[in-house]
Amino acid sequence: NSGFQTLIAPFVDVQTRYYYNFEKRKNKMKSTGGNSANFIAMRGLYTGGRIAGNVYYDENYAIAIGPTWGFQRKKRNFNLLFSTGPVYYFDLTGTNNWLPIYIELNLGYHLKKR
Repeated sequence: NSGFQTLIAPFVDVQTRYYYNFEKRKNKMKSTGGNSANFIAMRGLYTGGRIAGNVYYDENYAIAIGPTWGFQRKKRNFNLLFSTGPVYYFDLTGTNNWLPIYIELNLGYHLKKR
């Protein structure tokens, strides 16, 4: 399908990350009380069966791989993670293609202080 696509499904997202400019941010974090880092990564994404959305695929799963750039921020109990990059997705029936922009946005809150 073309246009805006959505999918709600169980998934496993595995990344190997390289955090850059970390020492500079570490000094800034001490003064602001937060925690942050920028990274580049290689992503492997497994998506299980569709629960809801307008994305349909032949198998009950899909696999995607690709490079990504992102950042994570933590301030007190709040977390923010954003990453983006192209991915190549496929399944065993032969369905495959490039998705030029894959976006991930995670918002979180720690209920307990560490």
